[in-house]
Amino acid sequence: MWTVFKRGEETGWVNKGFDLVKHGKHAEAIECFIKALELNPKDIEGWLGKGIAMAHLDQHRQAIECFEYIIRLEPDHGEAWFHRAVSLAKLGRHDQAILCYDKALRQMSRDPWVWYRKGVSLEETGNHREAVDCYDKALSMEENREIRERRDKLLHRIREMNI
Repeated sequence: MWTVFKRGEETGWVNKGFDLVKHGKHAEAIECFIKALELNPKDIEGWLGKGIAMAHLDQHRQAIECFEYIIRLEPDHGEAWFHRAVSLAKLGRHDQAILCYDKALRQMSRDPWVWYRKGVSLEETGNHREAVDCYDKALSMEENREIRERRDKLLHRIREMNI
């Protein structure tokens, strides 16, 4: 069942783990990331994959620990900040998530999904106009029905509430 990799080949375990994540096999993916981290405890991609897989299993507190470990090693790691923000938002900690999205945007300013997720957290905290601005930035990079519908619903709500 398991592919055998030689010591020092944690990249193989990481790649296998990400492949399993793509196929929705998150628990199995975590096992691969753990194997990679046994070979190299500072493997950034191993920690990132483990955190992403845990987040998919709604284990957001544990996922956040993975992302925070990466950030301690590489403070400018945009993906770690982004995924930390997503998990914080899933836990309802939108104010903290917004700060993390801002840090992710320093490295990932051309990623529409970072802008979109930041917009969602802004919307959740009542910052409706700022949320619309984030949705607009995301849409300027990639036309997406989900983002457009969320933006349009929020604009309608803003008009109704006369904000």
